Amino acid sequence: MAFILRLACLCLLGLVIVGCGRHKYVAMSLDDLEKHARFGAVVEKTYLEKFDDAPTGAVVLIGLKCDDGARIAIQGANTNHALVRFSKTLIKGRHYQFPACWLDYKAKAQGASEL
Repeated sequence: MAFILRLACLCLLGLVIVGCGRHKYVAMSLDDLEKHARFGAVVEKTYLEKFDDAPTGAVVLIGLKCDDGARIAIQGANTNHALVRFSKTLIKGRHYQFPACWLDYKAKAQGASEL
């Protein structure tokens, strides 16, 4: 039941953020982000939904407006704790260099045994 609830939430979130909103976002997984060429972007929104009845139940979405005007939604369902913590460090309206800021955070988290 918890899995179905998480999946429904992610689908609804995807429709609202990626397809039905004022701006369209292109969905990007963490794997794709890590392989992507360097780009600058402003954090437009972050969304975190935790499910208390599931051990790894969290849906994370980070909405970015890239320097070239494109919009990217970094997202993950059943995501690891590092992405949850990373999303909480981002400040709406602030400019970051991706994927460098994620990779730096991930390396520090691994060094501190957080992953």
